[in-house]
Amino acid sequence: MNAYSKLWTPGPWVWHAQGDANDYAMLTNEKRWVISFLQNGEIWTPEQEANARLMGAAPELFDRLEDLLASHKRLTDWLRDNTGPSDGTLEILTDAHYAAGGAQSALHKASCPGC
Repeated sequence: MNAYSKLWTPGPWVWHAQGDANDYAMLTNEKRWVISFLQNGEIWTPEQEANARLMGAAPELFDRLEDLLASHKRLTDWLRDNTGPSDGTLEILTDAHYAAGGAQSALHKASCPGC
């Protein structure tokens, strides 16, 4: 499933200190710069480091969420065609539909600047 524009630098991304306590960069495995940040004279807190790791994981998270949504669609299509309303499937499908809608919204935000 590749219904979204992927205008960003392909991952994986890794954070690196750039020799100065205030200068950090996110790089690809080929050492290509993705983004750089300067701290305002402060040492990074554990929370800021965790934020950097989350940002670094963004390309892979996006891809895995796309895969999950494709699997979800195949599963819900199968359930709709092969089960009945009295077995609780409708409630499960409804919950899954709302969860998938939120995931699709997040993917759209990430792949559509200004939307």
